[in-house]
Amino acid sequence: MRSSKNHIPSIDGLRAVAVLFVVLSHLSVTRSLTEKWNQYIGWFIDGKTGVDIFFIISGFLITLLLLTEREKYGSVNLKNFYIRRVLRIFPAFYCYLGFILILSILGQIEVSSRALLASALYIYNFNISEPNWYVNHSWSLGVEEQFYILFPVFILRLKLGQARIAWIISLIVGSAMRALYYKFPENSSYFLSGFFLHADFLATGCYIGFLYSYKRDWLREISKKMTPIIPFIAIAAILLVYSFQYHPVLDIVLIPLGRTSTNLSIGIVLIYYIFPRQSPVYDVLNASPMTWLGRLSYSLYLWQQYFISGKDKMISSFPQNLAILFVVSIASYYLIERPFLLFKSKFTPDRDIQ
Repeated sequence: MRSSKNHIPSIDGLRAVAVLFVVLSHLSVTRSLTEKWNQYIGWFIDGKTGVDIFFIISGFLITLLLLTEREKYGSVNLKNFYIRRVLRIFPAFYCYLGFILILSILGQIEVSSRALLASALYIYNFNISEPNWYVNHSWSLGVEEQFYILFPVFILRLKLGQARIAWIISLIVGSAMRALYYKFPENSSYFLSGFFLHADFLATGCYIGFLYSYKRDWLREISKKMTPIIPFIAIAAILLVYSFQYHPVLDIVLIPLGRTSTNLSIGIVLIYYIFPRQSPVYDVLNASPMTWLGRLSYSLYLWQQYFISGKDKMISSFPQNLAILFVVSIASYYLIERPFLLFKSKFTPDRDIQ
């Protein structure tokens, strides 16, 4: 673990869990694994749950960074904030997108120019192009970028009580949007884009960030009073919701409320593990291999879409696709991400909050 007093425990470990959810979920399309994987594992592993973990962590950290900067310096330098976001997200993503573009030009894969452009502009989540596996995951990056554009100006105007109200409203709206999307999918691809279906997850992270900033001692006491079984109940709820959300009888409840339950469950797990405690799970989340995997999570998330594609190719077949994925992701992190992250730190007032 990092020794910085400002470093928040378990964040990298939870990022590792998130990317493992995505990778394990997508392994279900690997031809040599599809039948057995879906029979034994795929039925309760949901890649979108991994993405939602990322969303809550993002909302939490971005809120904490901005509120810390405002408290320490009296204001927030929005120009530097956007520079940091660009340096964090753009280089590795455009490297991946350039790779996909080259393969498309060479005729090795099929990706429409419309899909590539929507991905490059971070608007793929508005479904303005035909779905394409190789860039499908860019919907989540679009949601995050739209959040970064809207968030700072709005959130910095809120006090803690107002943030609580905004969070509750987001839960209600998110539930309604998911119900409408399920009921009328053919009419809702634009105005019910991924942003509106997942904004409440970002809002949960934001609200926890507010509590951590303004009511940290109270939040720590809440975390300490939780019995060890509570995070396991939350995790069980996440898995059960995914397994039964499309049940022909239960869907009327689980479609609007199931993902909201997942949202709150992830929030509970976050609150439980961001404070030091004596716990085997806490120790695992903060062990060196997990924190290292968490730091690789962005590159892993980008590149898994190509190497776990379900195509009948050597590099897309198990288990070599996982081996190649890790090698490429390590190279992406150390050769692309890390240099820009080091440069990004020049625009960060509190460099140790991660």
